Amino acid sequence: MGILSTRDWRPIILNSLAVKVAELDKSLVTPSLEVFALLLTEREALDPGPLPKNVLFALICGAAKAGWTEVTKHLLALQAPLEDPIRFQGDPICGDRAASQLEKPADPPLLHTCRGGFHEIAELLLNSGAKIQGREICTLSKGFSSSAGKGYLGIVRMLLDAGMDPNQGYPLPVVLTIELEHHEMYSLLVERGANIRAPEVWSEAMKVIEKDGLLSMANLLQSGITTVERIAGDTGGIECLPWIQYPI
Repeated sequence: MGILSTRDWRPIILNSLAVKVAELDKSLVTPSLEVFALLLTEREALDPGPLPKNVLFALICGAAKAGWTEVTKHLLALQAPLEDPIRFQGDPICGDRAASQLEKPADPPLLHTCRGGFHEIAELLLNSGAKIQGREICTLSKGFSSSAGKGYLGIVRMLLDAGMDPNQGYPLPVVLTIELEHHEMYSLLVERGANIRAPEVWSEAMKVIEKDGLLSMANLLQSGITTVERIAGDTGGIECLPWIQYPI
């Protein structure tokens, strides 16, 4: 076997360099800004220039999901994108995506932080231009439902203020607030336009109230409804549970 020329060695060297850079990209997922700066300096020695957008996106998603406020601020200062910039190739941190998901953008950082209940980070992202409309609305409606279902009133209010439709999301946010017996959030959603009188919403609400015997929520729904029938609960539930018929 002959001696490899410089040209023959070049692909091996470049491949080894790419592997090292990819490993450093994974290590950048850290709650410590000091560690982040040290690793970034090491990365820049191997691959000068700014971090690629797909790496920044993966990093800000990780920070938003973990609740790392200062790291999120730093990544925003580095111009981390708030929507998935890469839709047709694998990500060095998140891994390759299945072929069936190539057209589907990755979940945005705002969705991750809504699920975690990180109010300050959600505010940072919204103030930095995170969108809740357009192609992201279906994705973010999941975060809206998740926030409602976990009782994150501040985040629910913030999303509504930013333009979120109170009737978006499944499970239905207003039904989740009934299940939680969260009077304040229920009132907020109705005030902002949640359509509790829609037949499918009403049906789901009644199922929850009947199942869990939520007397306080039944009384709350009764407000403004004139058709009320009281029935005796003889199945082990709360007696005289108010049964609110669908408003005519």
